[in-house]
Amino acid sequence: MELSSLRYFLAVTTYNLIFNATLFAAEGFGSVVSLEKQLRVSEANVLRFVPFEPRLEVESDIVWMRHRPLSPSANAFLDAAKTMLGIIE
Repeated sequence: MELSSLRYFLAVTTYNLIFNATLFAAEGFGSVVSLEKQLRVSEANVLRFVPFEPRLEVESDIVWMRHRPLSPSANAFLDAAKTMLGIIE
């Protein structure tokens, strides 16, 4: 089968790493649905962000076990998130 004949296939897939999904989209193998500002899209990039209309909004939660030790990187992330969100303990 020729590579050029792949454009006739319809596939729906999922991804867990946004960067990997954008590599496929940049090569013309489909589109990526993601949250806004989840990746950087610059003028030099062949990708662009197009928001849904009407606007779709998503709420996210950060959950951790309060009395369980965190790794240094998880602790740094949690501290940064608390600072950014204005959470004072």
